Amino acid sequence: MPTWRLSESEDLKYVLAHLPELVVKEVQGSGGYGMLVGPTSSQKEIETYKQRILAEPANFIAQPTLALSTCPTMVESGVAPRHVDLPPLRTVRKGDTSGARWIDPGGAARRIVGGEFVTRRRH
Repeated sequence: MPTWRLSESEDLKYVLAHLPELVVKEVQGSGGYGMLVGPTSSQKEIETYKQRILAEPANFIAQPTLALSTCPTMVESGVAPRHVDLPPLRTVRKGDTSGARWIDPGGAARRIVGGEFVTRRRH
């Protein structure tokens, strides 16, 4: 996936010109907190986030917005489509000092609440 590092001047210039189309994340962030999802953000939210970027560009990266798959999900009103993200779960086996990584069957499932684009990890 293309990733723009805002510490790079050309990347910063591109991202600032395309904020409404991109997802911008804090480099030290996790869990979908502290990020901007351009296509679902208001102009005011985009402008506020832009000021954060300009203050500390090295603290941010940007990526394109992805179209996530949906699957039928039981919700309060019945069955409804919900976006899902099914990343593989990479692990290191206990006692293995080779540095090998294993893809475990089943992985980790992440769900997206309502119409959001941010996943929350579920094991």
